[in-house]
Amino acid sequence: MAELLAKAKAEPCAITFGSPGIGSGGHLAGELFQLLAGVKLANIPYKGSAPAMNDLRGGRIDLLFGTTPAVAQFIKTGSLRPLGVSSTSRVAGLPDVPTIAESGVAGYETYSWYGLWTTAGTPAPTTPEQTGAFLVKEIEKWREVITKAGITAE
Repeated sequence: MAELLAKAKAEPCAITFGSPGIGSGGHLAGELFQLLAGVKLANIPYKGSAPAMNDLRGGRIDLLFGTTPAVAQFIKTGSLRPLGVSSTSRVAGLPDVPTIAESGVAGYETYSWYGLWTTAGTPAPTTPEQTGAFLVKEIEKWREVITKAGITAE
């Protein structure tokens, strides 16, 4: 990570990162990384994760912000080298991979989450207020990233 950050600071946009498309989770994860690390990478948008993964494995792009399930098999076989995980703690299945935050990008955290929505009256695993607070926090975080990165709908 130290080498990546040094090169990215010395040579803005010299390092490419693939994303599943403009505004995708992988794209926003890359933009958050750039904002917090104070670097500029070149985003190469793809039409989905699979083509980006193919180009990463083929050496046509330098980086990919991908989900752990999508990359773990390639890490374990040695065809991809992990630089860090985006959670606040290490991943159980990849205990030797540090978090991006502990590798030098303080405050970096991003992850995929899904909501299950149903009709009123269904027993709640959490409260509507907790869910609402979580959504407000996520919307504010990603709105700031989108605004600072100048991302617009296409």
